[in-house]
Amino acid sequence: MKILVIGATGNLGACVVSEGVSRGHDVTAVSRHPTEADSLPSARWVAIDASDSDVQREQPGNDERVRLMLKEAAEPVFEAYGQIRTSVTPWTFLSPAGQLEDGLRTGTYRSGGEVRITGTTTTGRISFADFAVAAVDELEVRAHVGSQFNVAY
Repeated sequence: MKILVIGATGNLGACVVSEGVSRGHDVTAVSRHPTEADSLPSARWVAIDASDSDVQREQPGNDERVRLMLKEAAEPVFEAYGQIRTSVTPWTFLSPAGQLEDGLRTGTYRSGGEVRITGTTTTGRISFADFAVAAVDELEVRAHVGSQFNVAY
């Protein structure tokens, strides 16, 4: 599968690149600073500012799916979410249930719908690495197409 990761040298983006490559996917990693990618796994690196319209040229080929991942609840992201929800393009909106943080990759997480996951001492927390696991799992399985879901421990 072809995966496009925008912000590929950030905490979350680097984990998604690593997870995608480790599973054998063809990953295109977009960053303003691809020279920071020396410690990241092999991927096709492209230097583009995500706010630049040139990023549209770096689509991952024939993959008709659109994925939008959310790190922080920023107003432009919610505006984009509203536009995507009404589009005819298949989409999935993935968000952490609460706190994204550094931590080891455990390969485990719980997923919920639009309602925040609750009920444990780790409520709302997930590491960047396990959020990336959930993101690539969704790309492979497509369990939440046309919906928003969140992940946490």
